[in-house]
Amino acid sequence: MSDPVVIFGGSGPPLHLAVGNGFPPEVYLPALRPLTRQFSVFTLLPRPLWDSPPPPASLSSWQDLAMDLLAGLNQQSITTTIALGHSFGATVSLMAAVHAPERFRALIMLDPALFAPERVAAMKRAQATGSYANPLVERASKRRSRFGSADEALRYWRSRPLFAGWPDATLRLYTQSALETSADGRGLVLRWSPEWEARCYALAYADGWPLLEALPPDMPVLVVRGAATDVFTDAAAAQLRAVRPQTALVTLDGGHLFPMTAPAETATALLQWLTTQRG
Repeated sequence: MSDPVVIFGGSGPPLHLAVGNGFPPEVYLPALRPLTRQFSVFTLLPRPLWDSPPPPASLSSWQDLAMDLLAGLNQQSITTTIALGHSFGATVSLMAAVHAPERFRALIMLDPALFAPERVAAMKRAQATGSYANPLVERASKRRSRFGSADEALRYWRSRPLFAGWPDATLRLYTQSALETSADGRGLVLRWSPEWEARCYALAYADGWPLLEALPPDMPVLVVRGAATDVFTDAAAAQLRAVRPQTALVTLDGGHLFPMTAPAETATALLQWLTTQRG
């Protein structure tokens, strides 16, 4: 593996971003740029984005990615950091913080993959009987991954519901960072392959609430959610208040991908909370 880290720059305490499934870290830049005025922002690339990624079957659970994160911090000689994660990256960050809480000054989770109790129960029942079928796995497996040019990809993605509401500048960032030249040299392909995206969804962690309870009670934690999200829903927010009432909770306009659709509002919410943590 080469270039395992993306440096966004800045000065001050380190702040690590763990990305959502399928997203290159550069797409978060509009939300991260204001943070670089006070923090040194970086991302340790997850396995799917390594220059020579292992096969998706090498991933046995999201816990593997949490261990990758901790190993990467060691490689970069970073003793403590603020952990910022989006979606499944938030849950991976939570796992790492539970395993080695002394390595994290604070934890920020953007619409984490922490599900409402009813959904957790249904997932556990289905997994126990071998009947669990995550629709996101099939959707990811069928994702278009090859394009003739960046312009073709940009036009295609602009037409897709997933990218509705994305500012043009953010979608261009995604186009620039999500693609690489294909092995046969005949166009561009997704860096984060559909096979890897499907594998990450297939290993969805059903119940993250015990992890949240296992955090040190005095660890500062912020959860930011989208008002229209279908992931960290109102029921999940209620469970958060019951399980760990000292956790700060902020709701922003938008859905699960509010860091992309509302980057300025996301940055403001993060900086306001981080300022309170620095006294």
